[in-house]
Amino acid sequence: MMNKNKMTIVLVLAMAVFYSCGSLTRSAYRGDLDGVKKHVEKNADINQYDRWGWTPIMWAIYYNYYDIVKYLLEQNADPNARSMHDYGSVLKDSTPLILAATYGYGGIARQLLKHGANPKAVNRQGDTALTVAERYNFIEIANLLEGKGGNRNTWDKKEDEDTNKDEGNQTILMNDGSKIVGKIVSQTRTHVTVRTKYNTITIEKDKISEMKYK
Repeated sequence: MMNKNKMTIVLVLAMAVFYSCGSLTRSAYRGDLDGVKKHVEKNADINQYDRWGWTPIMWAIYYNYYDIVKYLLEQNADPNARSMHDYGSVLKDSTPLILAATYGYGGIARQLLKHGANPKAVNRQGDTALTVAERYNFIEIANLLEGKGGNRNTWDKKEDEDTNKDEGNQTILMNDGSKIVGKIVSQTRTHVTVRTKYNTITIEKDKISEMKYK
């Protein structure tokens, strides 16, 4: 009986230790923005690595929690942190920008670049965010990075120049923070088809936050 009680106590203590550590990370991968804010306000280490070798912002990117990523960056989360181990298709030394490029999260990539993410950083295989985006055919991110060194201001200026060449173009702002520039070629009640510089895509209207003409 004593042994069983001791084992129970040890288990309870172990669980207490687990749940008292990395609570910011847990809130990040659960998508709990209020929880993330509470832990940051309590001075939790915003760049702490967990046992998988990831920081909270990496989990927020992995699950495409745009608002959490934006908040963490505004609170000085490191946009150039490097993963410490391979995790699925995400290789060791991947940065948040490489992670965003791996899954095609354009809005998050823009936030990272805005806050100083290094587009030239490479993972253990020598891939940059651009080479990863090209491999998976994520055109928005590749277009964002290619030939522009990841400079947000340079990109915006070039995009405005390209857009002004055709007054029929629209800027479509997506719910995840990304944007698409092109000409609307057709619409239904639920979808919009847009011809961009690179291809023609159909978008669900409930994924669009705003459409505006230049």
